[in-house]
Amino acid sequence: MSSKEINSQSEKILKADSSRHMTESRESEIKRIGIIEHLKRAGERLKELYEKADMEEDEKNDLYRQYLDILNKDSEMIEEQKKVYDEELPENVASITRPIDENMVKVMKKCLSVIDNYIEFIEEKEHSDLISNSFEILIEASYLLDDTEDMLRVVLESVETKGGVIGEA
Repeated sequence: MSSKEINSQSEKILKADSSRHMTESRESEIKRIGIIEHLKRAGERLKELYEKADMEEDEKNDLYRQYLDILNKDSEMIEEQKKVYDEELPENVASITRPIDENMVKVMKKCLSVIDNYIEFIEEKEHSDLISNSFEILIEASYLLDDTEDMLRVVLESVETKGGVIGEA
């Protein structure tokens, strides 16, 4: 194997390691700060990358491709979680959890909308208003999430106070 082939292979391994590292750090970041803050930070980074004038175009495009990969994985993850909240539950459980589930589905739809905006931004490399609009959507999602947490707190307090059990929910 020539040194050129070895260098090429080494570069591929480094890129794969970098991509894996970004995926692992993304997952731990989401667990630590939440999906809304994660998406906000991703938007801020995309905006910074877009505004960087001192970076080579190839390097920018490589970073954009990495962000596309991450955003697609985020979208898949949210779609999977959304299915859980769309599941049919027994009516006695559903009557209690329906408002919470509906709000969570709304939050996830907003997050998916933000991801779609980011992907469109990356593909067109213009329309920075897509990122600004996404920040507004994330604020709405954050308010919805706060409302949902309040609803959940009320349900849990009610269960504790009355000593009830919500079955298998």
